Amino acid sequence: MNSNEIVAVFRAVVRDHYLDMAGRVGRRDFWLFALGWFVVILIAGVLGSLLHIEAIGTLVNLALLLPIAGMCARRIQDTGNDGKLVWIWVAMAAFYGFLSLLTLLKGPLVLLTALYFLFSITHLVGLILFVLTVILFAFCAQPGMPGKNPYGPPPQTRTASKA
Repeated sequence: MNSNEIVAVFRAVVRDHYLDMAGRVGRRDFWLFALGWFVVILIAGVLGSLLHIEAIGTLVNLALLLPIAGMCARRIQDTGNDGKLVWIWVAMAAFYGFLSLLTLLKGPLVLLTALYFLFSITHLVGLILFVLTVILFAFCAQPGMPGKNPYGPPPQTRTASKA
């Protein structure tokens, strides 16, 4: 595994499968994409800190929410389970992203931010999101079903030459 493979898988998913939740994906491709996702989020967070634009990390995370949800759904379907479980995680992650952006408001909408802090539920939502992420990744770590299952044929094995 090298960085070119990670970039190729990440680019293919974001370009060709932005909201593709049909079919199956193998563990190797899923974890390569997850690693690429983590690196992109990390770079966005560092750039946001360096440029003093805290919203960069949140906006990038929200933009990549659907591709990671699609990959998770297809990975879960490879194990024989229903990939619709991912929508619970998507709803919580989107809500958490909205709350994070709400804290960055300035100007006339600062009253909303004050109300947000008064009734702050960010920590609770963040904890629920963390638990859901761990559960989701535990599903994704399961071995896939050999042969055809209700979600389609087994995923093709990606080799370095295909990447």
